[in-house]
Amino acid sequence: MNVLVVDDEIPIREKLKAFPWHEYEFKLVGEAKNGKEAYEKCQAGMVDIVITDIGMPIMDGLELIRLLKESKPHIQCVLLTCHSDFEYARQAISLGACDYLVKGMYRDKEMLNALEKARTMVDKERKINQTAQDQTNANFAFRYEI
Repeated sequence: MNVLVVDDEIPIREKLKAFPWHEYEFKLVGEAKNGKEAYEKCQAGMVDIVITDIGMPIMDGLELIRLLKESKPHIQCVLLTCHSDFEYARQAISLGACDYLVKGMYRDKEMLNALEKARTMVDKERKINQTAQDQTNANFAFRYEI
């Protein structure tokens, strides 16, 4: 699973780069300092999971999630923010985020749990897409056999 980290704070990005990604079969494929940069990276490359802050310049994490769910619904998002207000969590979940972690309060175990949850959802989305593609191919083949 390929992971993109999005946060405008360099120390947070550095801390996340130190997470033992490979130990848990994840790969950190990049970082971005705002939602716009992250969105462009997601459109250009193979990203499965985005870990994003909410409050950032240019484009915030909530807008990023909304745009990704429209254009790349298989990408799963985990919010990592200093906002402990439940309203932010509610908004994030309603937009399609799969989990929500509070900066400075989460431990590696909670990060791993969020990543595993995201992995499960990515796998589920891939199976749904593959089944739909198989059905489309079967329908196409059937039409031309007649």
